[in-house]
Order: sequence, then structure tokens, then C-alpha cells
Amino acid sequence: MKNEGYVDTIVKAVKLSASQNISQMPSLNDLPHMEPHLLALYRETHLVTLLSLHNVSIIMQGVLLEALVKEIIYDKEGVDFQQPLGPAIKRCEDRGYLDSDELSFLNDFKKNYRNTYQHGDIKKLSEGKTVQGWAIKINPNDVAGSILKGIEDVKQNRAGEPQSIGYNDFRPVGYVIKQAIDEGQSLPLFIEIDKFFRDMLEKYLPPLEK
Repeated sequence: MKNEGYVDTIVKAVKLSASQNISQMPSLNDLPHMEPHLLALYRETHLVTLLSLHNVSIIMQGVLLEALVKEIIYDKEGVDFQQPLGPAIKRCEDRGYLDSDELSFLNDFKKNYRNTYQHGDIKKLSEGKTVQGWAIKINPNDVAGSILKGIEDVKQNRAGEPQSIGYNDFRPVGYVIKQAIDEGQSLPLFIEIDKFFRDMLEKYLPPLEK
């Protein structure tokens, strides 16, 4: 595919994703006051979510929350906290910067999303989940031919009943499962993160009074 054709394909995909998601996205017109680096991260997270870049969106949501927690620490102490999200949350807990509900929200996100997505742990993400599919026997002397024959057998109902296949059965299936999970949760999760982010800014990082 020539570069021009590739660009056209990307533009069409971007327009489709944006038009499908825009009505559900939080508005950019009523953002609370925030430091420039937080605003940049928020806009980037908003954009990749709008464009249905699901994996990137969830990773960026974790980056955004980490930056928020560190900004709260900076506001309290005047020092840039240099450790990851987990220790940053623990510092806020130890020093009473956040309440129990806020700490629970952050710890739940870290446990369920941040660490898993940051490290690309497909095995953990797809654990216990399966898809229905058919195993195709590969002839090492005719790899392409055997794949084509297997696909044709499936199409013509000659391959028997589909089987439940998971990560441990066939490793690439884990990525297929993960894609489906990401697609179903990146936008709803961002909506939750957005509300939490805005509430925290207004509570802990309001604009300075003149």
C-alpha cells in the first residue's frame, strides 16, 4: 500500500471512530483548572479514547492518574515525587492527603488495570477466558496450503464443531481475547476516570485565589 493510500485508510478509520464515540465522550469545553502537564496528558488520553485506541487509552488513563497523585503530593510538599503510582498512593495514605474512597479507587485501578496494561500482561488479562474456534493442522512441507485447506474446511462445515480455545491452548488467542476486552471497557473506564480526575482537581488542586 502506498503512503497516500495508507493515510486515506487511517483518516477514514479516525473519522469513523470519532463519530461513533463523540456523543459519549466527556466535554473538553468545561475542564477545571489544572497544571499544563496535566492538561496535556488529559487531552492525549481523551484523544486516544475518542479514536478507539483501546489499549493506549487504558495505559494513558493510568499515566494520567499517576500524574494527578504526584501533583497532589507536590502541592502538599513542594517536592516532585519520583516513584511509581503504588508508592505515590501509599504516601498519600500515610500522610492523610486522600480519603479512604479515593485511595480505594486508585488502588483498584492500579490492581485491575494499570499494572497489567503497563506491562502488557496478555496472559493475565485473558486468564479464564476462551473463544470458539477450530484447530488447523499445519503441514510443515506445505504451510500455506494446509492453512488454506483448513480455512476452506471450516467454511464448508467439514471441520467439525468449534472448540473452546484459551491462551494456554494457543498463545495468540490471548491477544484476540484482550482486544475484545479492551474494546468493551476503554471508553466506559475513561468516563469513570474523567469524573474522578475532575473531582480531585476541584477538591485538591483548585486555582489559586488572586
